[in-house]
Formats: sequence, C-alpha cells, structure tokens
Amino acid sequence: MATGLSTKNAPSPSVVLPHFAFAALMFLASSVVMLLAAPKLVFHYHLNPEMLALTHLMVLGFITMIIFGSLYQLIPVVMEVKLFSETLAKITFYLFGTGLLILAVSFWEATFGINQSWLWFEVSGMLILAAVIFFAINTLKSAAKS
Repeated sequence: MATGLSTKNAPSPSVVLPHFAFAALMFLASSVVMLLAAPKLVFHYHLNPEMLALTHLMVLGFITMIIFGSLYQLIPVVMEVKLFSETLAKITFYLFGTGLLILAVSFWEATFGINQSWLWFEVSGMLILAAVIFFAINTLKSAAKS
C-alpha cells in the first residue's frame, strides 16, 4: 500500500486561493472582452488592441496565474519542504495582478503612436517581470531545501 502525500508543508490558503480566484476572474473578464470586441476579432487584422488585451488576459491572467498557484501548492507538498517565503508569494501575486491589469487596459486603450500610453506598457512590463523573478526565487529556493 502506497503512503499518501503529507500536506503539513502546504502553504496557507491565503497564498494559493487568491491565485485561483484571480484566474477565474480573468477568465470571466476575457469572456466579456471577447463579447465586446467580437466584430473586431473576426473582421479586422489579428494584432488589433482588443485581440492583444484578450490574449494577455487569457495567457497571463488565467493560465499563468493557475500555474503560479499550483506550483506554490505542489512544490512544498511533493518535495516535503516549506515554501521559502509566503510573504514573497503574496507580493508576487499583487505585483503580477497589478501589472497584468495595467497591461490589459493599456492594450485596450492603445493607439500605438508615440504618446504617454507607452509609459504604462513599460510600468506593467516591469511589474510582471519583477513578479516572475520573485516567483522563480521563491520556488527555486524552496526546491533547493529538499
């Protein structure tokens, strides 16, 4: 008989659940964006601002957030180690979520000319990049403990 995995090292629900809740909201938001932009998505050039906003909401907001939340749960349980830092995981969530929302709004409102909207693309990119780096640090340091 195989022994089960121990959840004694699992992070608190306040680390994992926000990732899944945010992912569900982004799935809903991308569905609304798809309905609002349906004519442009079908009959216009595929790299229009609405399509870029939709793509980033799905890939970053839904898929990546599910991956982050899952790995924060799986690494401690499977490798039988504590998460390096739950605080860093929460900071990662807030940076990533804020960066994604700024990015999606920037794409939706983009004119793609030389104007102030490029500043928001840069800010969102820096927030998302910082979140990914913090995620990598947190998961790699957790895995290194095993």
